[in-house]
Amino acid sequence: MRRGASGFSIFRRHQITLIGDYSEHLGNDGIDQRQIAGTTSLFGTPGIATGWDINSDVNGNVNSQSRGLSARIDHDFGFATLSSITGYRENTEDYMNLDGDLTPLPLVIVKPDPDDFDV
Repeated sequence: MRRGASGFSIFRRHQITLIGDYSEHLGNDGIDQRQIAGTTSLFGTPGIATGWDINSDVNGNVNSQSRGLSARIDHDFGFATLSSITGYRENTEDYMNLDGDLTPLPLVIVKPDPDDFDV
């Protein structure tokens, strides 16, 4: 993650602070799926995964990016300080593959469309 901040004064009683950040992550964040023991999959295979084991043929990686910008403007009136804070944030996530059949066989592999997610 990268983050930067800068502050400056226009007039003696004004202070402006700008903050920006950006991060990118590619990895497996617990997206792997497993069928609950005692259930049956779409193709009739029993759920055998227990504990942290998975019964999957794909690695559910995710690629995510996050970026933001914020500004804070302070004005000192002497008896009080007025502050205005505004910001913008944007996130994108791209799920690589998901196991649609919950079996170790490559029967159904789902590639989600990132436009279907409102992050």
